[in-house]
Amino acid sequence: MKDWYQPDEIWEVFGIKTREDYVQRHVFEARFHAGVPEDIVRAYATASQLMAQAWHHYPLYDEAITKLLFLIEMAVKLRCGQVGIALTTTTSAGRQRAKHLQKLIDELAQLEPCKARQFEYPLNHARELRNLAAHPAHYSHGGVMLRHHVQPLINLLNLLFLDEAVVMRSAAYLAQLRQQRAALGTKLLGLTRKGQSIVLTEAVPLQTHWVQNEWRVIWAFYPLVPDIFEVVSRHQPVPPILLTVTGIELTEGILSGNEVSSATPITLEPAPAGLDQVLLSRHNADYQRASEEDRHLFTFLQQSETAKLEVEMVYTHFWH
Repeated sequence: MKDWYQPDEIWEVFGIKTREDYVQRHVFEARFHAGVPEDIVRAYATASQLMAQAWHHYPLYDEAITKLLFLIEMAVKLRCGQVGIALTTTTSAGRQRAKHLQKLIDELAQLEPCKARQFEYPLNHARELRNLAAHPAHYSHGGVMLRHHVQPLINLLNLLFLDEAVVMRSAAYLAQLRQQRAALGTKLLGLTRKGQSIVLTEAVPLQTHWVQNEWRVIWAFYPLVPDIFEVVSRHQPVPPILLTVTGIELTEGILSGNEVSSATPITLEPAPAGLDQVLLSRHNADYQRASEEDRHLFTFLQQSETAKLEVEMVYTHFWH
């Protein structure tokens, strides 16, 4: 008799030798704020269970992703019900028929325009993926190559059930932070954390969310890259440092706060004028020496890595 509970042999290929290692890498725990309906939380428990069981049978990971994609449709319908959007429409013949998912997404976007700037594209992308999963042309599976979909979809579920007013307040606070950042000027910056000082070319607040009675802000800090010409020419991605920060204050030209993950204080301030004059002009000149094609690729790779890290930060710090 087949032993259904042996690990799939494919995990050895991926260098994963224990179930604990597998779970840590590829099974994503539920992270939902209190406003997410219980139906969603319970349905996601099944999706995460499928991820866990893929330890025994690799293609089950695809089933977890499919479950999650169909869960998005359920979430859209539940949110429409909460805000008074009808799920059916009347035909010219006087018959009731269910609205297409695209129609429901469009109506939600009209009713919650601030949220729509964040959910409209990923919702439609999820809808397209759902259609592909629902109508396969042949048997295939992607396994953990699909894991990059999980955290964005969890974040999307959480976003759908935030009140529009909450999202608007976050947008207003983000605009305020960007003004404070602009007040620090356009020259080099100094980031101090854990007793170390890092010279930055840029610092950008990406997202904000009010959770556990505090503002949490995801910042991207871009270190000054030595030998930037060589780095860009060799197509070496240099991701920024992403931190989730709370308790932000701007006092006498110094922006301060605390990292959420470690409660470590950080400060952000303009670099000394002499350092700025020497390093920044040299850095900019070396960067411009690289070809336009190489610079575009460098920027693309950096933006892609930033987006991935931002998704992880939102999943980790915004929903508890």
